[in-house]
This record gives sequence, C-alpha cells and structure tokens, in this order.
Amino acid sequence: MGTFLDDSHPIYIKMTITGVIDKSILTQAMLELMRHPEYLDKHSYWDFTKGKMSVSIGDLKEIIEALRLYKPEKEVFANKSAFVVDSKLNQAMGDFS
Repeated sequence: MGTFLDDSHPIYIKMTITGVIDKSILTQAMLELMRHPEYLDKHSYWDFTKGKMSVSIGDLKEIIEALRLYKPEKEVFANKSAFVVDSKLNQAMGDFS
C-alpha cells in the first residue's frame, strides 16, 4: 500500500496509489503532488488501478472543490488531470463529481 510519484515524463507527473484509497490517503497524495517543484509545469496522471476505492461521494466532492479553489500565482500553468480507474463504479463516482 502506498503512493508512488513518477516525474520522469516530460509532460505529466504520474501518481500511482495502491491499497485501500480513503480520504486521508488521497489528500496526502494531492499535497505531495502540489508540493512537487514541477507541479505548475506538468499535468497530472492519477493511476488508481492498483488500489481499492474507499472514498465516499461526499469526500470526493470535498477534495474536488479544494482543488478547484487552488489558484497558483503563476499566470499560466499545466492544470489538466487524467484519472485511470479499474471499475465502472469508480468511473461513475468520478463522473458524478
């Protein structure tokens, strides 16, 4: 179980999360990504296929709203994220949010 950050790609930072994924793990992963020195210059790629989601819809919405509030001082920054999940339920949760 853990969070693995791979910044070797020139365009994005990949976060792979394994084990049971709950609100605290997801929040810690977001903080780790946002503290990365290349966060403003690269997009993010989240791989949840090796984990099991244990995040409620309410928690997921709260996390998404926190991300929407984040506005860096830099005028132009890479702000696209991709989320890869392994089940229709996880996909539906993401679509709902």
